[in-house]
Amino acid sequence: MLILLDSKFMASKILVSLVGEQTIPNIQLIKEFDFVDSFFFISTEGMEKKGTREWIIKSAQLSDDKVQLPILVNEHDFNDIAEKLSGIKFADSDDIFVNISDGTKIMSIVAFDFFKELGAKIFYVTGKNSEYIKIFPKSNQKNLIFNYRLSVKEYLEAYGFSITKTGSVSQSFSVIESIFNYFAPFFEPETSLVSPHNFVFSELQKYRGISSSKLISIDKIAGLKNLLADLNFTPKYIDSLTKDEIILLSGGWFEEYIHYKIQKEFNLPKNHIGIGVFVEKQGVPNEFDVVFTLNNKFYTIECKTSVYYMENAKKRTTIGDFVYKCDSLQSEFGLYPITAIATLSALKNKEGKVNPIAETHYKRAELYNVTILAYSEIVSGKNFTELLNIS
Repeated sequence: MLILLDSKFMASKILVSLVGEQTIPNIQLIKEFDFVDSFFFISTEGMEKKGTREWIIKSAQLSDDKVQLPILVNEHDFNDIAEKLSGIKFADSDDIFVNISDGTKIMSIVAFDFFKELGAKIFYVTGKNSEYIKIFPKSNQKNLIFNYRLSVKEYLEAYGFSITKTGSVSQSFSVIESIFNYFAPFFEPETSLVSPHNFVFSELQKYRGISSSKLISIDKIAGLKNLLADLNFTPKYIDSLTKDEIILLSGGWFEEYIHYKIQKEFNLPKNHIGIGVFVEKQGVPNEFDVVFTLNNKFYTIECKTSVYYMENAKKRTTIGDFVYKCDSLQSEFGLYPITAIATLSALKNKEGKVNPIAETHYKRAELYNVTILAYSEIVSGKNFTELLNIS
């Protein structure tokens, strides 16, 4: 099979990428090498059926006129891969760059040998500390560092997700911090304090699903005026609450608190952090409370003010449901985030011992690398670099 590059692709700089399960290394190098004129993908029938190459193209925002038709190979057949690569005829003047980070090991080996003979520059993305290596021609240069940082949108699209809706913070940090400081003492382990507003919260929950244009009279919910006074919270309208305010007061403030703390600590631009992000993949919807990208890694934090509830006069916890959700992102959706669950519930006593009803869930969370940030961690004074073990 002979494949001649179309004349419109006869520019001098070409990036060849191997397509496999992990899309991020390809997108990283595409974004870093913004001087490249055309893009060439070596793919497989399985990856084409899955749509992986199209995810890369969409996430990297490559225009059709810069993308070559893919070369499909049998990913487990040395001879087939070598034959398909030999059928590509590059111009002598082409400056070829190759990313062998993805694809099968056999694809990487054959591609390395083939492009080495052409004098191409060959790279490998390590997946650690935003580093990549130039493995041919060899040099004494240390590992290279990516300058480009992927956004939340780019990372999600790299795994086939489409963002259908995004939320936003509704109040200033000073307002959110004030609400946090008021409620936090009620969650302290073994405290005798009981919030006088528990009934109000359950009533507010009933109105979270109202239309955005509808207002709820403050007088309609008994005790709501007292809650607003205790929080020193001034609503937009003197006698009514908006939908956003209802969501905020019934627990949304905790998401906003976590969002603000992370954004401020890492000084993240808006497109590198999101709150209330709704996504869809292959018709299946999902929602992220707080997501952010940092040094080309993707983080998700599930935020719940409380994970306890009563059933048949027994205290139960929903923490297992959230651990399962985090796990399913990998097993069902093919997304590999660094995940955490943040809650003000006291899942440990003052000595640091895990509540017996949460022990099993802690073990499962550890098994799936899900970090649980409960009351003791949230109020510890530690920053998120420490809490999430960010290096």
